Amino acid sequence: MNREERRRIARKDVERYRTQGLPPRLSLGAMFAHTAALRGILERKDDPERGTRLALAFHAGFERSMANLDAEPRVACSAGCSMCCHNWISVTAPEVFVIAAEIGRRATATDDAARIARAALAGKGLDRDARLDRRLACPMLASDLCSIYAVRPLACRGFFSLSLEACQAVFKGEGEDIPAWRSAMLLRGIHDRCMAAAIQAAGLAHGAFEMTEGLTMAFADPGAQARWLAGEDVFAAATHDGQDDAEENLFREVLIAGAAGKRLPENPWTPTA
Repeated sequence: MNREERRRIARKDVERYRTQGLPPRLSLGAMFAHTAALRGILERKDDPERGTRLALAFHAGFERSMANLDAEPRVACSAGCSMCCHNWISVTAPEVFVIAAEIGRRATATDDAARIARAALAGKGLDRDARLDRRLACPMLASDLCSIYAVRPLACRGFFSLSLEACQAVFKGEGEDIPAWRSAMLLRGIHDRCMAAAIQAAGLAHGAFEMTEGLTMAFADPGAQARWLAGEDVFAAATHDGQDDAEENLFREVLIAGAAGKRLPENPWTPTA
């Protein structure tokens, strides 16, 4: 494929993004456009809730992309199936703000916050396998249904099992792998990277961390969003997903440069030939 053909495909991907969201494959042009759109929300300095609005746009963008996938396999997930809700749930700071706001509007907010704090303490220091072994359920579960479904994080939105039997085996400690909807997983990774790049481009803490710890911190500090928007890493003490490798850092730098219309750093994803 020559340079002109790649440019033609990139232009079509950007046009598709405007109406249908991101494609389930690496399309830097569309990812540049999405990263720029997300960063634009953070540039509205007169909006003190722009962190929350960023999370809503992040989720809406993913749902739009999912709605326009070419084909859906036979997904095994259904209401009342909550085995995957006994796991580590990664979130970004904006996702914490939107979940905390949803819970804060409820009459049960105080009890909910206390339950989340207990879950954070019970899971502190445990990896995914240990959480599953101890059957630590997400404190957002109510009768095996997600009580924050409308604002659930991308980690939950982007996983679809293709086998109930495989989920049951893993849950019982008798299996290791769950066949997942590959296109959905790709879209999750693509959207995750655009979000991280948009946040980093705005000079804010972009790392992902464990949900219950982040929510407990947000409930304890009503000014958390304002301080995060001011550049403070208010969730630094939460258990993070781990350090990015050099390739991940470079990919974010490419997205940041491309979203700003600047010269891209040298990278393996944009061949010049």
